[in-house]
Amino acid sequence: MGMDLLPRRHKRKIHGLHYNWSGWSELWTFLNKWGVDTSEFSEWNDGAVISAKTCRIVAEMIKLHKAELSQGGSEWIEGHDKGWRAFGDSGGCEQW
Repeated sequence: MGMDLLPRRHKRKIHGLHYNWSGWSELWTFLNKWGVDTSEFSEWNDGAVISAKTCRIVAEMIKLHKAELSQGGSEWIEGHDKGWRAFGDSGGCEQW
C-alpha cells in the first residue's frame, strides 16, 4: 500500500513513482517545511492530479534538499528528482 504516481501523458521512458505511506508523509512534511504549496497532494488513491508546475517545484526541492531527505538512508529518494521533473514534462501526474 502507498501512493503510486503516474504521468498524465504517457511518454516512453517515463516511469511512475511509488511511495509507501511513511515515505509519502515524510515527503509531504518536508515540502511543507520548505514552503511548497502541497494543496494538490492527496491522502487518497483517487487519481487527483498534481500539476506540471508543482511537479517541477518538487523536483527542484528534492534536488536542493537531498542531504536533508536522506538522513535516514538515501535509497527511498534516489532518482526521485528526475521522476518528478519527468512528470513536469508530461503535464503533471495522477495519484493512485
